[in-house]
Amino acid sequence: MKQQMYRLNEFFNQTVFRSLLVPLLLIILGIFAIHSIQIMTIIENQKKDLIERFHQEAQVRVHGQADEIEMILGNIETQLLSIQNVIEDYYKNQIDFIVNKRDRFEIRQDDQGFYYKPESHIGSGVVFMPQASPTKQDITDAYNLERLDHLSIPLVDRNDHVVAAWMNLENYMVRYYPFFDMRHILEPDMDLKSFNFYYEADPVHNPQMQNIWTTPYLDPAMKGWMTSRVAPIRKEHTFLGVFGIDVNIQDILMTLPQTDEDIYQTEIFITNSQGDLYAISERLKQFFDLNRLKEYTDGKSLATEIVQPEQLTILNPDNNALTTQIRPLFKKSSYVKVDYKESHYYIYSAPIKNIGWKIFNVVEERQLLSRLNTIEKENLRISITASFAFITLFLIIILNLRHKVKKSAVLISRPIEELSKATKDLRGFRRKEDEQILEISELYDDFYEMSREVVQNDDILNQRVDERTEELNEKIKTIEELQVKLIDQSIRDPLTDLFNRRYGNDVLSRESSQAILEEEPLAIAMIDIDHFKDVNDNYGHQEGDTVLIKLSSIIRAFIKHRDVAVRYGGEEFLLILPRYSKVEASALVSKIRYRYHELMIESNYLEHGLTLSAGIASFPEDSNSVEVVIDLADKALYDSKKGGRDTITIYSAK
Repeated sequence: MKQQMYRLNEFFNQTVFRSLLVPLLLIILGIFAIHSIQIMTIIENQKKDLIERFHQEAQVRVHGQADEIEMILGNIETQLLSIQNVIEDYYKNQIDFIVNKRDRFEIRQDDQGFYYKPESHIGSGVVFMPQASPTKQDITDAYNLERLDHLSIPLVDRNDHVVAAWMNLENYMVRYYPFFDMRHILEPDMDLKSFNFYYEADPVHNPQMQNIWTTPYLDPAMKGWMTSRVAPIRKEHTFLGVFGIDVNIQDILMTLPQTDEDIYQTEIFITNSQGDLYAISERLKQFFDLNRLKEYTDGKSLATEIVQPEQLTILNPDNNALTTQIRPLFKKSSYVKVDYKESHYYIYSAPIKNIGWKIFNVVEERQLLSRLNTIEKENLRISITASFAFITLFLIIILNLRHKVKKSAVLISRPIEELSKATKDLRGFRRKEDEQILEISELYDDFYEMSREVVQNDDILNQRVDERTEELNEKIKTIEELQVKLIDQSIRDPLTDLFNRRYGNDVLSRESSQAILEEEPLAIAMIDIDHFKDVNDNYGHQEGDTVLIKLSSIIRAFIKHRDVAVRYGGEEFLLILPRYSKVEASALVSKIRYRYHELMIESNYLEHGLTLSAGIASFPEDSNSVEVVIDLADKALYDSKKGGRDTITIYSAK
């Protein structure tokens, strides 16, 4: 006798759905969801309100700090102007300020050539560098300028933000307060005019003769990193030297007023308008991955100037992810949210007017929201407890219904498994006549008809696949050719067709390893077009590009097959020369330089960019580090520039 057949919906209505499983599940989930949404909405609203109020308070605070610093630096500028006027008035009128001649100090000369003031007389230290041959008038000026101590002493002693007051003159006289024996710091061959606290204010770098703030530098008097407010000293139109006041901006940060917001661990730093650091906390140094010397490496003195490294900037090009987020603060934004090192930060900024600096406050969002996060964690704990209770209840219901569902599951799953197996052998599939569920019986019939059609179409499809495979192989061949072309484009500079800097770094890594294996030298040549900026300024960037292309063509014509030419920067080129000594590399660069000069003369419409300067170093002769050798070649290039350009300098450690 044929068994009775059921429709699928009737089958489940008699078992699972009539057991109230779904309604109960929906009720429990609904209550749980409403509770969770309610709590999370309250917390999110509290977060938004707290952050908005903090934004307003933080912006008021950072502007207040900017006003405080502006007032401090404004007072320093006022005192600087007073002293500048006194000095220039003296040189203008040549008035002998010293009434009591017994107050004059003694000038002595030591065996190193220093003329120096041996005792303080409760005043400034005075030194004539060995480069000087002080005249009688110079000595008189040194005596008379003791009057400056009446202004310098209260300026330094009564102002917590001023480290020192000093004067450096063209005749190599140095005055410095507070007094110390400067001969222990200054070296006989040291040229103080080469330090940025002097040359940044001279007529070459400061033609308008304005008072300036220097870039940060490591103080030769061992007072740490400084910036100085420097005033040029003139007699009519003659530049006599500079007077400066040293300020440690880090000390100014320490004296800013503290408020209740410090519970959020607010960090402060100061930069100029280009993002160069003037002051920063140790914690923020680690946050921004920045570092600089704290003192001279020899612990005593310095033969050359140490200025703040170019990479010591908040807008560090090597950290593009962070720089992109901070850069709006140097335009119009008053604060930004920064995602960095798996955390979120708010950074607020305000300009320090009339100086060109900016002050920044940094607060971690985690600290700002710490109290609300505690509430949120408690809510999460409650939610997890409720979830476990819900799961327990639901498991009890499932166990109660299991015996009813089991039979239904078998009735449904068995024919489905048979259909699943049939998909692996459509040609052997047969109709089933004893199925109890009407829908599955109809599914068997439909599947059978479908299998017949699939088998028929399979042969046709196989034929088409063979045809498409042949077409696909042709397209793959075309794609491979395009990939080869794309790889070549990715390693070359699009303007000059020389290799780009990234590929050059790969070549350096490979060639340095090969040089070690072969015990052969690897020469590095850094080439730069002299006065290239003038070409762009006077003739436009299109002419500048033409000059770069011509130089690139010359380089390609002279280098060998294994040599590699890289466009390293704007007008800077790097030659990687395996098996070249430094002399051989110099000869090659010399040929390039002469040919370039001839070609530029032939053009005869350019007045600038006619010559090349170059620096050469060698691996491993000069260093076992390729990065250091590049720096040494760049240093040699700088010496070529400094020596008058149109020169090739071979680096020598001697």
